[in-house]
Amino acid sequence: MPYYLYSHEGLKDLFTHLFLIHNLFDRYYFSINGVFWSLALEMQLYLIYPAFLLIRKKIGINKATIIVLLIMPLSYSATFFLMPGSTLAQPNFVLNYWGIWCLGALLAEKYFNGETLFKKYRGVIATIGFVAIVLAGYLVSPALSGVISIIAWLAFFEWTLYAPINTKAYFFKILIAIGLCSYSIYLLHQPPLYKILSWFNILGPKSYLAFLKTIPAFIIIFVISYLYYRIIELPSIKLGYYFRRKTNPKSTVQLKNKQQTD
Repeated sequence: MPYYLYSHEGLKDLFTHLFLIHNLFDRYYFSINGVFWSLALEMQLYLIYPAFLLIRKKIGINKATIIVLLIMPLSYSATFFLMPGSTLAQPNFVLNYWGIWCLGALLAEKYFNGETLFKKYRGVIATIGFVAIVLAGYLVSPALSGVISIIAWLAFFEWTLYAPINTKAYFFKILIAIGLCSYSIYLLHQPPLYKILSWFNILGPKSYLAFLKTIPAFIIIFVISYLYYRIIELPSIKLGYYFRRKTNPKSTVQLKNKQQTD
């Protein structure tokens, strides 16, 4: 703590994190916590999301998504020259991710309106895509692998939306519980994970049963994440729903009707 309060470099580090701009600097990218870089990126994506909604309102979501996807290579080229030598901030600049973010919005809107991105063979496309990700990454380039992964994940998520899954089965109940806490697990697994790994000696040279020791490690992280989900996430979602209902009652009614139909 003294480093962040009484040193010039520490204050800069703290300042960039408080204002969620630390992902713009390589030296502060992973400095406080290895997963916090995504919080800054997500906040920046939320800040520019109204621009996408404005374009969508004018020309529709399909054309708006195409425009944003075309912005991505331009942004990547510009940041390559504006951030020379950067290995973290430059490739992960917010506009470089904007198209991927908006593809998620496209999928969500298509599903909300009862439309689809992939008419048939979603599971097949996803499976082939996941295999192609590995092959492209090794044989061609990571960039091609990234493009393929976008298509594969879109197909996979749409497949899960329409697949006949028995959510009452015990196995899927466990998966659903983990899924509900997944964001909390992501945020909270560092740095506690390293402590837990050391407690169970998972990284020890003679830890032949390391894979078994990961089970109690995951249970500990899951319990903490579940409490975080119940105490922090759910009240935050309810608060957001409250403000949405106040500012746009019509959209809230539509969302309720959609949920009841599904």
